[in-house]
Amino acid sequence: MKNFKIHLSLLLAPALLGDTLTLQSGHSFSGDVLASSPSEGLQINTPRSPDTLSFKNESLWELSFEHTPENAPLMTERLILSNADLLPGNLTALDNSHLTLEGLLEGQLLIPREHARTLRFGIRPQNLVFQGPAPLENWSEMPDDWELDSQSRLRITSRGSCSQDVDMARQFILQFRAEWFKAPNIRLYFCDEGSSNQFSDRYYIEINRMGLQLKRENSDPASRWQTLLQLPPSIEAFDDQSIDVEIRGNRLLGTLEVSLDGNLLRKLEDPATRTVGTRIVIAKSANDNSTTYLSNLNVYSWDAVSQIHLSESPGSSDSDTLVDIEGKRMSGTISALNPKSADSEAFFTFASPFTEEPIQVPANRTTLIHFKSTEPPQLPPPPFVLEFINDGVLSANSFQLTSDEISLDHPLLGQLTLPRELLTLVRTHQPASE
Repeated sequence: MKNFKIHLSLLLAPALLGDTLTLQSGHSFSGDVLASSPSEGLQINTPRSPDTLSFKNESLWELSFEHTPENAPLMTERLILSNADLLPGNLTALDNSHLTLEGLLEGQLLIPREHARTLRFGIRPQNLVFQGPAPLENWSEMPDDWELDSQSRLRITSRGSCSQDVDMARQFILQFRAEWFKAPNIRLYFCDEGSSNQFSDRYYIEINRMGLQLKRENSDPASRWQTLLQLPPSIEAFDDQSIDVEIRGNRLLGTLEVSLDGNLLRKLEDPATRTVGTRIVIAKSANDNSTTYLSNLNVYSWDAVSQIHLSESPGSSDSDTLVDIEGKRMSGTISALNPKSADSEAFFTFASPFTEEPIQVPANRTTLIHFKSTEPPQLPPPPFVLEFINDGVLSANSFQLTSDEISLDHPLLGQLTLPRELLTLVRTHQPASE
């Protein structure tokens, strides 16, 4: 009975930071995962026990790793396999039988074309270009009584405004959190040109007693204001006197996506001339007895071009389909990727039934390729799924973990070995035990 109590206390102890192992039974252990193999199982050092604990691989529900690899490679292509696995990397070669991808593995990975379904190009991570509102000295004309509170929130009390150039890109993500006492009263201009003219090309979002509205201001006085979105104060997001706002703008297409409290609310189109400004203006339009707090003010740049065709249908399964950055679709056969040379950029050789000779399609103008597909083999679902940096997802019949490497048996590609530092999660297809 004494030993049983010791083991039970291990299971009930609170989790600590580090690698986290969750078992089918629901029990979790945090610490350092040393190794794993089909024969030896999972070994983990945890503060809950003076000894290394071992568990069978079959008892695994989820294994997550708390680390960020140093100098992680930027992988701008995403290859979707016929079993829906996703391989990040960079395409280096292509012929009638294989694709060659490098980046996730140490070296190059040769992939039979019959296992390739879709290749997406130009996928780049969001890049944080501004984080605020602190420090306040970087804002111009900051009212004297606007100050940071103990939680680094900008306390907005009196009427006034301040501005800052945040290098807002043509494709941007604007995020902020507003909290208030009594009633909100804040206006946030973005894509502002910083012009001294009476009329400007910019947007603003205002949150006040009347609710939330998003407007476009034009430099043309004949059509100066256009309301893009208006919400009453009765919306659920106002219930707790705080709101998290995200606006994802694509100035190439003239679109805005508005999310409140993490939920996509509306996709909007702006028919006016594209804005070019890069500034943010924080303003309060009237003196009243309200106080608004602004925090988590972030601006990201993002690659909208790579997102345009993510929902494209593959088209015919009897041929390859290529989509360029202008949305033009071409069907035929992609026979080769010709590498960059001193005389030309890299290009695909594309044979179309509508042209007598193959044409050359620049690789840097290609956003999406759907490969000719055949019916995938009916395979039982493998027991494990492994997730990697840069959106990587690979199924595995089995896996083996060391301090440096992760080896797995992939149902389509066979044995693969990857650096462990690129691994973020191992989970199982099997349902948890009741």
